[in-house]
Amino acid sequence: MRKSCLFALTFMLATQCCFGANYSEQLRSAAEGGKTTYVMFHRGNNRATQQMAKVVESVVKRNGEKSTWVQVSLADPDGAELVRKFDATRIPMPAVFGLAPNGAVTGVYRMKVHPQQLQNALLTPRHAEMVKALQGQKIVVAVFQPVTGGLLPTGVQEFCQSADYAGQVQLIEVHASDAKEIPFFNRMKINPRLTSPVVRLLLPPGNHLGTFKGNVSASVLAEKVCNSGKCNCEKCQRKRRNARR
Repeated sequence: MRKSCLFALTFMLATQCCFGANYSEQLRSAAEGGKTTYVMFHRGNNRATQQMAKVVESVVKRNGEKSTWVQVSLADPDGAELVRKFDATRIPMPAVFGLAPNGAVTGVYRMKVHPQQLQNALLTPRHAEMVKALQGQKIVVAVFQPVTGGLLPTGVQEFCQSADYAGQVQLIEVHASDAKEIPFFNRMKINPRLTSPVVRLLLPPGNHLGTFKGNVSASVLAEKVCNSGKCNCEKCQRKRRNARR
């Protein structure tokens, strides 16, 4: 009982002292420092809230250089902007969101959370860029390169510049020579010891359409997008119009 009361007191003090009312400034400061912020929402200091807070705090302590956290009560008027941004009133409480420095949401966990889930929400800069693009409804072409300065595959250039997909595609280059990005290679199951480019094609919200060698053609990439049923190129729109007649 004493231990439980002590943690409850620690939780309240942390909420009041460490994470004051200016939540937006805290998120901005964390982003400028390159840190992922765990934004934890709750309705009150109940047991579930205490347990989730304990897990989040433990992960932040292990990854202090990469992460921080804020706790937001749904009843706190100073947190209303964040509550609206994450639509937090519509999900079971407590809940924690992973928020990358670039604003990408890297994980949403309701009621309970495991430390490994929070670890998984820590993304490399290029991985976070990919997630943000997908959340922005972009087609993503991720090119994994052996070293910085490698030539961009011709087929990828042609696909990204094609009239059918101009403005819809986000190109992301990742280099194995950048040690910070090795976890991204591993998460994508691409050997960082590669000797030639590897291309991954994804559609929102995160559908993997294929992994290709660097010599993949623009036509193959376009065919994959067309076959997904979510393509809005002129050819696919015309085909849908004809099917409705």
